[in-house]
Amino acid sequence: MRLAKYLSIVISFATFFCSSSSVAQGVAQTAVFVQRNTANRNAIAAFVQDSGSGELSLLGVFRTGGKGEPTIDGNQSHALASKGRLLFVTNAGDNTVSVFDVQSNGTPVLVSRVSSRGVRPVSLAVKKNTLLVVNQGIKAGEPGATGGNVLAFRIASGGALSPIEGAVYRFASEDVPNEVLSNSSNPLFSVVRSGANAVSTFWLRDQGAISLTETVFNIPDPLGGAVKSGAQSTVIVTLPDADTAGVVSLQMNARGRTTARRTYPRPAQKDPCWAAIHPDGNRLWTAAFATRLLSLYTIGGDGRLTAVSNYVAQVGPGSVDLAVDQAGDYLFSLRAFRVPSGAQNIRPSVDVFATTGSSTSAGLSFVGSYQLPQNWTNAAPTGIAVVSPGPI
Repeated sequence: MRLAKYLSIVISFATFFCSSSSVAQGVAQTAVFVQRNTANRNAIAAFVQDSGSGELSLLGVFRTGGKGEPTIDGNQSHALASKGRLLFVTNAGDNTVSVFDVQSNGTPVLVSRVSSRGVRPVSLAVKKNTLLVVNQGIKAGEPGATGGNVLAFRIASGGALSPIEGAVYRFASEDVPNEVLSNSSNPLFSVVRSGANAVSTFWLRDQGAISLTETVFNIPDPLGGAVKSGAQSTVIVTLPDADTAGVVSLQMNARGRTTARRTYPRPAQKDPCWAAIHPDGNRLWTAAFATRLLSLYTIGGDGRLTAVSNYVAQVGPGSVDLAVDQAGDYLFSLRAFRVPSGAQNIRPSVDVFATTGSSTSAGLSFVGSYQLPQNWTNAAPTGIAVVSPGPI
């Protein structure tokens, strides 16, 4: 029996690594995208980055064809995702996902919009040629309460999405799933369930089926996160409650079982909500809204985290999401909503930082702050994604 299970794991890993991928030409320069998330006509803003200075220029605003849902109020992470020059965007207001083909100059062209096959899609992750979608549902006690789910779509050539029949896992309405975290090195992925104070890990099998491997409970008020990929991966989840502020790390074996759980309190952060990991897997940044702190951690080979230093913005909106470019040269921070009230009456922006490798100022050097359009002042922007140069 053990031999059969071992062979099954080996075959699944081989299928995962050997799956075909496109080699089409990518974009000519880095492009950065943010979702407006308005209730009527949802849209994304596109910036292009100067390869020398790192500065951003606003390229324009492009409709998704769907609707946003501003009442989600930040209870989500990774509302956008990319694969090569393909960009995927949630439309939580009409339960759809939009697909854009990013042109060489950074212009996103809408190629399709499909049903998310659930209610309130809030988080996306790409795993090889599969798009994982978390539908949050409507939490218990609210009108129309319904459970959420996580499911998989096959990504075809040109960005067409087709649901994989049977590749779905359903949650109870009180679970409130809000984040999907994908391990790029193997078939595992995790879903943060903020309402259940839990993180569930799944196996995406080669035929597309989703199998639960375990659920870790008693994680206080989890929200965002990131994954250090590898056969022995580390899932890192932010804890934004003021009483337990910090992060928790779950060391995972190749079967998707937790072998070590460690908590790193950082009371000064107050409400760390979002996270991004450097492509080298050794550096993690978290973003706190109310304190405007960006915090750097290093990640050891055994998955242990070490708090290094902070960068703090003294004024302006709070930090609401993070992304790192493919080369790991820049960190992008989406800033929106007034501190500390969370009111929308402030113009959002994207802050750009060069990653320095230094142990001071969170290992970041400030490049500049780039405002989103003036008519986004009362929007509820969410999600930031980067499409980098290179082959798909």
